Amino acid sequence: MKKVMRIKHILYSAIMLLSIVSFSFGKEDKRLNVPLEFNENIKVENYDTEIITYDFNKDGTEEKIMVNIQNNDGILKTVVSIYTFQNGNYRLSYQIPFEKEVHFLNINYGKNQIEKIKEYYNDYSKNLKEGEIRYITILDNNAEEKVYFDLKFDKYSPKDLDNFLFIKSLSVFKEAPEDNSETVFSTSFKDKPKALLEIITDDGSQIEKWYLAELGKEKPKRGFIHVENGSVIRRGFYWDEMQSKMSRFNRFIEDSQNSKYELYTIKEYKPMTDDVYSKKDRYGNRNNQSIIGYSNADKTGYRINIPDQTVFRIIGEKDDMIEIETPYYPRSYFIKNNPKTFAKWEVKEKVNKFIVIDTESQTEGIFERDNKNKYKVITYSFVTTGKDNGWSSYETPKGMFLVAATRPFMAFGKKVIEEGKERIEIAGTAKGAIRFSGGGYMHGIPTALKGGEYGRKVAEEKVGTFKDSHKCVRHFDDQITFIVDWVNAGSTTMVRDYTIPEDPVVVIVL
Repeated sequence: MKKVMRIKHILYSAIMLLSIVSFSFGKEDKRLNVPLEFNENIKVENYDTEIITYDFNKDGTEEKIMVNIQNNDGILKTVVSIYTFQNGNYRLSYQIPFEKEVHFLNINYGKNQIEKIKEYYNDYSKNLKEGEIRYITILDNNAEEKVYFDLKFDKYSPKDLDNFLFIKSLSVFKEAPEDNSETVFSTSFKDKPKALLEIITDDGSQIEKWYLAELGKEKPKRGFIHVENGSVIRRGFYWDEMQSKMSRFNRFIEDSQNSKYELYTIKEYKPMTDDVYSKKDRYGNRNNQSIIGYSNADKTGYRINIPDQTVFRIIGEKDDMIEIETPYYPRSYFIKNNPKTFAKWEVKEKVNKFIVIDTESQTEGIFERDNKNKYKVITYSFVTTGKDNGWSSYETPKGMFLVAATRPFMAFGKKVIEEGKERIEIAGTAKGAIRFSGGGYMHGIPTALKGGEYGRKVAEEKVGTFKDSHKCVRHFDDQITFIVDWVNAGSTTMVRDYTIPEDPVVVIVL
């Protein structure tokens, strides 16, 4: 009885402390270097160590669990290593870092992770080879304490799908993380299995990456898929990252006001522009409806392309150049002092309305900041963003942009060559239009003037899969109607058939 109570006490103590950085092979190997064979006196440099035992699979043989905790001013990093009994000795079989770093008082996160380790044990332990080590990341929800949900439009909001897999082509999921195990289910690119675990297997001869995923609502099936040749991509609604970027933007405003800096936006909008080829800069943007930013005032060094509607402040001046800072770029840049290319933004306080678009995951969250400085999600969904060819089709520009205007619909064009001359003509329309950067709009499903219904159906099927637009961000029609109304918020400020939002709305493209 005393032993049981001690185990419970140690488990609770570990729960109080559990937390860890994300774990990823290929980017940065964050494996914790621990002995392969267990002994009661294991110590890991710069970590506190707790040793406990627990029978995960209820087979009568307890596993040895080592919990390593590193305290950085109250922010804790933890790795859980599990040793299993093999051929008369306990050997390292599983190492589980937790994705997040949290304060030591946040015990709920630790409790959740402990329960997940127990819940998934029968999954991640399947067909373990002698001497094999599996490094496991639990893919839990991505919520941040400053983000909560109060949905006003949820027709296209996937529930309980913070982490999911995008499958580029027909793929099979296996019973265990090995290629010769039984097939459990198969998927196409339209499916989005819920990602539960990321597993790196190391049997001494090769290292492989697998995901454990779940598909189906009524009776979901679990299976493993081998990550190879880029056919499987982990995606998600990364609320913590979205919140971080919104907070950064508002800190930029606050700091600018405290330092008496005025704010501006880039003005380089050219409707139906007939553009020419340009190279991507280090941030992934091309020079489409952008101005050039220079790393040095004398135009030496390197250049970047700063898109239309980018928010910035002026911090210095040299000759015919001004030095600017933005909430997006990590350093300052120099632009030509040409007032025709920018305009003053009169803002009195922090921004309360944000749209955050993740081009890599093809996801979007729409937020309102409340009076406690938390961010409320009012709708979220899959979207389709821009694909790139460098001259007529562009990736959706990355940055932080002030919404310029909205309108009930938009027209899109195509290049036509007649008698050796190029011109742009209207090719189709889309419902709703929110202009946030140059010709980058949020809009509904595009419908071509000729043969549009088939193309419209294809476009609808692609939402949330591949990058496919020419620059814009596609939504379903009723969804964009809701968003346009939310952006406008009853504004009566008009320029021709454009509505100018009276409350600022900022679009952040990750």
